[in-house]
Amino acid sequence: MAFGSGIIKNKNTKGDYAESLIHNHFLKKGYEIFSPSGGKAHLFDGLVMRKKDSYIKTFLFDAKSKAARNVYKDTGIDLKHYFHYKEMSEYFGKNFLIFFIDEELGKIYYQNLNNYFGDFEKFKLYFDEEGLEYPRIENGKNGERYIYFSIETMVLLRDLSDEEIGILKEMSKNTNKNYIFNPVWDVEKIFTNNG
Repeated sequence: MAFGSGIIKNKNTKGDYAESLIHNHFLKKGYEIFSPSGGKAHLFDGLVMRKKDSYIKTFLFDAKSKAARNVYKDTGIDLKHYFHYKEMSEYFGKNFLIFFIDEELGKIYYQNLNNYFGDFEKFKLYFDEEGLEYPRIENGKNGERYIYFSIETMVLLRDLSDEEIGILKEMSKNTNKNYIFNPVWDVEKIFTNNG
């Protein structure tokens, strides 16, 4: 896989823009970022590393421009992607972080998927106040399967600026998703003890 380093220049799609927010965040903090080149589908969005003294912090990541669900305090990814990320983590021997860029909550938060790599039938890591087990696997409308993680177990990376929220919402108009964020849960209680 060829890698290029630096800020993503193609911000024409919501996904590209969300990915650039992650790149820029870590570049400003002194990390190096190596990302796939060629503009095609890729295994993951990047490899992030920073050397500090004799220690090198390194992780793989993927960025998702995706809001939390309305009914449940969670968000998720396609289950086949989860298993793909697990395979990449094992191959490279690095943690795999998934970043959710959520314009509805106005936040970027993440989950270290290595906390969840294991046999789902044998262990659940979190029960929410409704008694739902996480991570949870659900079937989609067209036969696909998804894995969901509780927002309450996510780590807050940072708040989105008003400008970033505006750009993401404008880009959402160009997608085929008709999603209206209207949660039945208390948004204000999320990330109060986090970040």
